[in-house]
Amino acid sequence: KDNVKILFIGLNPGKDENETGIPFVGKSGKLLDKWINFLGVSPKRCSVVNLIKCFTPNQSGLNGDEADNCFPYLERQIQLLNPEHIVVLGDIVYKKLTNQSLSITQAEGKFFPSVFKNKDVFVMRHPSYFVRKGSVGWEDSLNQLKDLLNQQVVTEVQEYTPLHCHSEYSLTDGAGRLEDLVEHAKNVGFKAMALTDHGTISGWYEFQQLCDKYSIKGILGIEF
Repeated sequence: KDNVKILFIGLNPGKDENETGIPFVGKSGKLLDKWINFLGVSPKRCSVVNLIKCFTPNQSGLNGDEADNCFPYLERQIQLLNPEHIVVLGDIVYKKLTNQSLSITQAEGKFFPSVFKNKDVFVMRHPSYFVRKGSVGWEDSLNQLKDLLNQQVVTEVQEYTPLHCHSEYSLTDGAGRLEDLVEHAKNVGFKAMALTDHGTISGWYEFQQLCDKYSIKGILGIEF
């Protein structure tokens, strides 16, 4: 799956998952869907896997051979998916993939270096924990990841250049003070912008001065 924004890693399939072959079904899956929506990420850019690939009745072996035997498969999945962010769910997965000694209560909502090369992981308690608590109480922790994602949106916007801007100098359809437009372009991360006033030479001159002032590249455009 290309272009994975977030990879969620759970512990192992439960009874429902084992029967359907789909990770995170039932109440935990519905809450995970709510998390994805809360983060503002398309479900198509998210993947969900488990550390342990098989159903383990009575929760047997979760700290032993099963985790060790399945680890190479998880490592290969991460190589293939190459996610931008990894969210680990639950205490066992968090400790297995970070080698941290902090309790999950202390670690939740934070990033830690992981056993995977150049990949930090974000720690959350398992959705089933919150389901047992009425499906509330996760917002503050997940907000830390949401803030990071929102910062990256601004970074992605920098790849574009506004090419059709009018100012108060435009003779037929003025649209705001020129300095306000240039300052806003700078504040949201644009490296250049184009002025396409139906304009005046004085407006173009002021535009170039303001672009120099705010250290962005000014482009003079002509609208036909």
